[in-house]
Amino acid sequence: MTRRLLIIGGGIQGMMSASAAAKVGTFSEIMVTEQGFGCMGASHYSGGVQIPYGRQDRTRSLTRKSAMALATIAGSDVNGWYRSVTMRVAAGPEEAIDPAQFTEPLEAAEPDMGSLAPSFSDSIRFWSIGGAHVADVPALVVQLQRDLAAKIRMKQGLRCVSLRERDDAAEAEFATGEIIKADAVILAVGPWIVQPPFRELSETFSIRIKKVVALHLERTSTLNDPLIFMPGVDAFLLPQPRVNRWLFSYASADWDVRPETVACGLSRSDLEAGRAVLERFCPGLGWDLTSGRVFCDAYSPTGAPVVARLTAQSRIILVGCQRVWLPFLSATCMGGCFDGFHRLNSLGLSCGNLGFLKRRCTVPSVSTWPHL
Repeated sequence: MTRRLLIIGGGIQGMMSASAAAKVGTFSEIMVTEQGFGCMGASHYSGGVQIPYGRQDRTRSLTRKSAMALATIAGSDVNGWYRSVTMRVAAGPEEAIDPAQFTEPLEAAEPDMGSLAPSFSDSIRFWSIGGAHVADVPALVVQLQRDLAAKIRMKQGLRCVSLRERDDAAEAEFATGEIIKADAVILAVGPWIVQPPFRELSETFSIRIKKVVALHLERTSTLNDPLIFMPGVDAFLLPQPRVNRWLFSYASADWDVRPETVACGLSRSDLEAGRAVLERFCPGLGWDLTSGRVFCDAYSPTGAPVVARLTAQSRIILVGCQRVWLPFLSATCMGGCFDGFHRLNSLGLSCGNLGFLKRRCTVPSVSTWPHL
């Protein structure tokens, strides 16, 4: 008997889910639908930075497993889409650093910041740490599509307009009029979780969409320059030697944005906010932030990754909402979901029972959320 898995969302989480499902072998047919073309959503804009850090035990565990999974996929192609980078942790004189939040040991370091060395304030403290990696996420998605071509069906340009559960199957309808029935559905739609037909799901689970801003620092970078992580302000500087610049990502304060409108280019306030953060560490350097990228992504109230069924017996599974880039989240989900449809909270990942379309939760205000 044919057992079909439908994955809605063809970005990094969707393709990693497809890869894990193909290895498990529970389903005889795996179909991935994507409303755009390939990796054109949040995955397209991701810097692909893997920092050995997490505020929760499960986030740190997934960080380790993600690094192992990506290294396996990359194989010997160390100069391709996946590479290790040296890393420094930077903190101001009054900022506390908790070594327990890092997956690798911290060692006090001299201010050897490569090309940016003269720019940092004398009051900034530094630590060195291993275990940091950078991936070209769009290239990874393309590789997964190529590797899985004989094992999955990929359908692009399909926008889901309805998702419901029947007694014998889950049923997704698309804007083209096509209806796809499946024994299980994985939702890996990123920030589009707030769009119909998933909106009630996001409200039930208090999922919110946050703007993500990554600015281009027009300073020379080399392969020997370190990734610089600033945990106190939730920001990092990533050298991008292939385009001879740095990528500066900081925590935006803009919540409840819409994915269809946020990618309209940088605003003056985006640049001013980024410059203010960078100036705390590198006085005078902020004015070299003149361009960049802006997008958005989904977050849970705690910032923890979400892997959850909609009900205890539901055929629909939500994957995503991670604070850091954790492609292994999907693979971890697969191990529990495909083993006789066991409950996901046995993995220590589930954030709760969604009770899809049966109850509503009050969405917390921004002030009640932890710093993400």
